[in-house]
Amino acid sequence: MVLVEETQSNNLNGKKISLFLIKIDDHETHFNDLKQLLDYFKYKTVNFAIVDVEEEDLKQFNNTKLANLLKEYKIPYYATYMAQHTKKYFSKVILKKEEQIKRFLNEYQGLEDYDCPEGRSLKFWIDLYTKELVENRDFLNLKIKPQYLAKTILKQIDDCEEDKITFLYLGMESTFPELRKIFKDVNPNMDISYLHYLC
Repeated sequence: MVLVEETQSNNLNGKKISLFLIKIDDHETHFNDLKQLLDYFKYKTVNFAIVDVEEEDLKQFNNTKLANLLKEYKIPYYATYMAQHTKKYFSKVILKKEEQIKRFLNEYQGLEDYDCPEGRSLKFWIDLYTKELVENRDFLNLKIKPQYLAKTILKQIDDCEEDKITFLYLGMESTFPELRKIFKDVNPNMDISYLHYLC
């Protein structure tokens, strides 16, 4: 069974646009689930799909089950991913934090008394750096990444000559809230639906 959670409807540059968000964990598993979801569009016109390829090379993606499934349903697809220089910058920040936490943990675990002044100090820094690490990861994956995705999607909308556009975004569910916010800021009337299957 397919469940669609509807929100609202949109017009961007005179176009009526419907976006369907589909969660994918990777491009190879849950093949039958994805096929079930795409069956929903069997008798609908889908102009294109945007797929978050993460680290995957486009040539590699073209050989995945997901790519073959989109081809089978005759849905043109475009790959999107975060710019490497942006990802590298945040990855360096995150790596430094992880290394520092590891050093603090090694010192902390080597203490005989965790409740001594040195132990309490190390615990404070471990907690602080761990909190900052979570914040850095969230900022990268939940804020920065959706901005790159939205840029790709908006370009495809602009390039599409149709007045009525229906398209899919297949990616990590964690990006959905920020993507929805970005598109609602661009135009509050965009049709945005969450498409997922029920067991």
